[in-house]
Amino acid sequence: MREKRKKKGFTLIELLVVISIIALLIGILLPALGAARRTARQMQSSTQVRGIHQGIVAHASSNKHKFVGIGKPDSSPDDGFVDDTTSDTGDSGPGQYVEARYWIMLDGQYFTGEYAISPVETKEIWTTQEVESDNYSYSLLKIDTKGSGGKANAGRLREWSETINSDAIVITDRNTGDDTDSDSVKSIHTNRSGDWRGTVGWNDNHVGFEHTHVFETRYQGGAKMVSSKSGEGTDTLFESEKTLENENGFDAFMIFSGYQVNTE
Repeated sequence: MREKRKKKGFTLIELLVVISIIALLIGILLPALGAARRTARQMQSSTQVRGIHQGIVAHASSNKHKFVGIGKPDSSPDDGFVDDTTSDTGDSGPGQYVEARYWIMLDGQYFTGEYAISPVETKEIWTTQEVESDNYSYSLLKIDTKGSGGKANAGRLREWSETINSDAIVITDRNTGDDTDSDSVKSIHTNRSGDWRGTVGWNDNHVGFEHTHVFETRYQGGAKMVSSKSGEGTDTLFESEKTLENENGFDAFMIFSGYQVNTE
């Protein structure tokens, strides 16, 4: 009689061991892959912020060194803002509006609609005449000729030009939390209240992914926003730091929509 050949196969214990090993590897690899994706998105966001700033600087080269939104496109630029018209801003608001500034840049093809959207977000790519906040991800520096009590915001307004100032922040990821309370800020990169993090671009075109919304800054002759005792920054990105010593608003104030006239 022929001997019956034993069929080879996994035992139940061997199968459980293999499954356990696979589960362990998944548990190790998934966080690493998630961290790699976050790092890649942060790098891409930094690249886009730098590119947007470079586009703003390129626009200034034909606008008497004034950044986008300041000066008439068809006349000698001054400290006035571009009008809210179909031809000038696509009916997206006057030049101090964030939407208007994006419209001018997108219409001039300084960067594409996809470039204005963070890799962390899904937004509508701009294709129509008017630009809305659904078409971009990044906040820009607040610029206006008047602040509280009619005082001129000369510091921020003058900084919205080719100054190559390494202490002046001009573009950032936005605040998705309460913009009137520094402890309630949020970011598209985190859901924790008070834990803002995001891409920050300075006027000398250096860019970084930062884990704080409080910085050491200086805007056009204003006091440097830094504590003399601790040496740490005291300028919150999403609040106006108007004080008796700094009454002209020589500080960062990043806005995401319109120009938030009621916040000062």
